Amino acid sequence: MTWIPALNTFVFIALATVHAYWALGGTVGLAASLPADSSGVIQLRPTASMTWAVAVGLLLLAGFSAAHLAFGPGQAPTWLRVADGAMAAVFGLRAVGDFQYLGLSKRIRGTTFARRDSRYYTPLCLLLAASSGWLAMAS
Repeated sequence: MTWIPALNTFVFIALATVHAYWALGGTVGLAASLPADSSGVIQLRPTASMTWAVAVGLLLLAGFSAAHLAFGPGQAPTWLRVADGAMAAVFGLRAVGDFQYLGLSKRIRGTTFARRDSRYYTPLCLLLAASSGWLAMAS
């Protein structure tokens, strides 16, 4: 089942690349990736350093996922299984949401972000939570 860590690695690298683009000043897709209130006012204004931190964090997650390819099926050490479990928890919590702007629990649903969150972001978080949880338990 090496396709699961390979897929996670690819997704994390792709997401890190997008965040690096935004940190360097890119704007395509940025507004639609930030939560907004019901009148469309963006509620989060990340700085370039915050966006770089997310990009680096995503690359770290890609490294954890890629490590499964090096260790082989069922051979992951405890530290890697713990990291997988933490990733599963973080992405699971993100999928549940904040009961306001994002996730399955969001109340504000009419914004561009909310529609994309329902269609893309939350399902991706559910997939990453499930795949990371599977890696934590299958190793």
